[in-house]
Amino acid sequence: MLKAIFAWFGISNNKVMAQEILPVELDSGQVIYRISNFQSAYVAPRSIEIYLPPDYDSVKKYRVLYLQDGQNLFDNTVAFENYAMGLHTILKSLEIDDIIIVGIWNTTLRFREYLPSNFYVALTSNNKKFIKKEYGGSALGSLYSQFLIQELIPFIENKFSIDSSRNSRGIGGISMGGLISFYLGLTNPDLFGMVVCLSTHWPLSVIKNKDSIYKDYFNFIEKNIEGLKESKLYFDYGTENLDSWYENPNELLEVLLKERGMYEEDKVVIRKFSGHSHNMRDWQQRIGPAIQFVYSNK
Repeated sequence: MLKAIFAWFGISNNKVMAQEILPVELDSGQVIYRISNFQSAYVAPRSIEIYLPPDYDSVKKYRVLYLQDGQNLFDNTVAFENYAMGLHTILKSLEIDDIIIVGIWNTTLRFREYLPSNFYVALTSNNKKFIKKEYGGSALGSLYSQFLIQELIPFIENKFSIDSSRNSRGIGGISMGGLISFYLGLTNPDLFGMVVCLSTHWPLSVIKNKDSIYKDYFNFIEKNIEGLKESKLYFDYGTENLDSWYENPNELLEVLLKERGMYEEDKVVIRKFSGHSHNMRDWQQRIGPAIQFVYSNK
């Protein structure tokens, strides 16, 4: 088991920054680890949750999954509406015992940080103005990507016993977290071999469902999609509330993957869940099988 060492050091832009890792006991008695206010040269500080398998052994190498909206994964006391996903319990029930989960907290700039800059740039002038007004500014996805790739991943994989090959490293998220995760997988296929996206928020806006928005940036996806040929991909969506906006873009993605000969049943899932809405309880039912699929060795 990881020994509690309260001062770790990471390198970022040639500056050494103290990052304190502390144990946090959950209601269930399970212990996770938290870095409060992880420092970055690219984005505002944020906390990081780290889940280690119960039998964690530093001699062994583990696979890893980086998830967005990390405060909602384990701890009810910090989760939105005090209702966490309970991912540690889900993993235990599925007997998934060789994956380290790294949960990256969001900030008040969540929408802007989770908006891929290349998607934003591809928008028409009117759509760009519409999204910029709704978000209170332009995309910060490039800065967020640099933080994750250049700072967080090296730090985590230096401190814990992780297999750093692409086939052992995944990225995932929900809603806008799913969008930035897909983008990171799309543009960094050498880093991420697995991508998990629940209720991906393709329309960007939560005010108005405009098909023209995702169609604006879909050309970027078309140009880069073949980089994911060797990746395992999971997408899903519900039929109620905000999730009802996602069927058309997911169908468009499915058509593209099939046209490129990439829609193999052991590598890609795009699934509709009838009756499911845009909420934690529904995602709670789906996250386990999603992880199980992309991390299966078949």
